[in-house]
Amino acid sequence: MPPINLICEERMYSAKIDIGQGVPTKPEDAVMSPPGSSEFGRMLEAFSAARVMRRTLTLNALRGMLIISAQTGPMTYAEFSECSRFSDNPKLNYMIGASLIAQLSDGRGNYPGLRLCERHPGADRRQKVVVIGRDGRAMTRHFLNAAGIACPSLGRDWIGARLLPALDAVIDRDAGLALSTFCVLLDIAHNAERFEGGAESVSKISKRLGVNNLPNHIARLSGMPRGRNGPNTHPALITMHGVPHDQRARWPALNERGREMMTAFAERLSVAPEQISA
Repeated sequence: MPPINLICEERMYSAKIDIGQGVPTKPEDAVMSPPGSSEFGRMLEAFSAARVMRRTLTLNALRGMLIISAQTGPMTYAEFSECSRFSDNPKLNYMIGASLIAQLSDGRGNYPGLRLCERHPGADRRQKVVVIGRDGRAMTRHFLNAAGIACPSLGRDWIGARLLPALDAVIDRDAGLALSTFCVLLDIAHNAERFEGGAESVSKISKRLGVNNLPNHIARLSGMPRGRNGPNTHPALITMHGVPHDQRARWPALNERGREMMTAFAERLSVAPEQISA
């Protein structure tokens, strides 16, 4: 079947992904995640595993890596920039795309890269192409395992049709969200019942995810001032509630904006809303 474009939320993700007979959530050849874990919970584990592999990874960089991972072959800078749609200005779009490729591969100047992708010579001496690297494939596998997908072609389809639109649902609402902070947000959404009323301490997030500086992530998500870093100009996604019997304790819950973001994220992944906090 000839390659076609994937159109999701008015974005073209790839001109090279072959579409098969749909993208089942649980294909017949799937390698299933351990029982007792919801789809949303498994996806939280995948994002957390990606964060552990590259602790400075941003959601935008992760999105770029997944676009490259979903290709059936090398991708030129122009193709990557066109698929990513960073800007309506073609020249600026290309510059941003080239900078992100450098960040995802071997870096630029004094700045080391993440080494999730690899740059190679292209068709002529001025052209370079980018392909997914070994660590990028390993990171992608965490997400495919979470979705119960073992077949590579189904995996590429699922990334383009489900995972990338789900990431867009988050990035479009909060472009500056770091991956570590997003993992904290996913944990709050998934464990809402545990936190309610202060039944579970917010410090358990650090133990579950292994994140450092949890107060900074909570401040970022709740829209609180960030001390020496200046005012928090990002939208608040959670509300911190007081605990009647402990004046120092506070527990987190999604606010309306946060619930809307998580619902949109889950819907694009085809995770039932009731499974967010299952």
